[in-house]
Amino acid sequence: MKRSHPPLKLPRSPLIYVVAQVNISAVVAIERYVPEIQEKLRKSGFPSYSTAQVPEFVFETPGARPVISPLSRFEFLDKEARTAIVLTPKSVAVHTNQYATFDDFHAIIAMALETIHSAASLQLHERIGLRYVDLLELEADEELKDYLAPHLLGYNHASIGVSKGVFSFHFEGNTPYGRLVARHYAPPINNMLPPDLAGISLNYGYRSEPSPGRATLLDFDHAADFKGDFVIEEILETLENLHDGLDVIFRDSVTAAALKKWGRENVAGSKS
Repeated sequence: MKRSHPPLKLPRSPLIYVVAQVNISAVVAIERYVPEIQEKLRKSGFPSYSTAQVPEFVFETPGARPVISPLSRFEFLDKEARTAIVLTPKSVAVHTNQYATFDDFHAIIAMALETIHSAASLQLHERIGLRYVDLLELEADEELKDYLAPHLLGYNHASIGVSKGVFSFHFEGNTPYGRLVARHYAPPINNMLPPDLAGISLNYGYRSEPSPGRATLLDFDHAADFKGDFVIEEILETLENLHDGLDVIFRDSVTAAALKKWGRENVAGSKS
């Protein structure tokens, strides 16, 4: 795997959400395989199970109004409901708020893909994506400049005569492995996650809501949009490469002082 920096571990990491998703060629009969998948995942540390119908917006022709159709969603959660595997007829995903290193997360992804593929014989992947969300919470005597790199701080409020200004940004660019997206914004009131992640099933009871005006979000997404045979080893390698791009932009977004506060450790032989 290409590694731009030595592996990094942050014992007091600001990371609050990670998701890896592999979009697949549709398996309309996926529900047929769920009992076998659920039994294997139950024995692999994911005993909780839920199912739901979620709305899917389908644009049948360009410019036409979307058709809303139900999409089956099957979720397999660990005992603490902090890591889960999500299956739909069109995707396989693993999401968590209990993340230590990429090695650990990578192993769960591999297990999920192998379990589902062995039951359903998946044929193609269509998109592979990896997303990290960090919540930066400021203590009473701290400012954003203590955590964020200068190019993310926005305007000087005093020089333009404003108070209580809020700065956000959206950045996109191509990498050798896919499309990299970075966002920075204040978290919504009463929800520490980005708006599109509101209502996710993971348990956040282990932490309190951030103080209004004393927190900000960094949201990084790196995805490879290409169709290929469903070869687990190649998918896992793609995720490793996507992770490297996310690691690079995260380090470019925060200060050395922030990394030190989060307990920076270089870990030999790990994909943190």
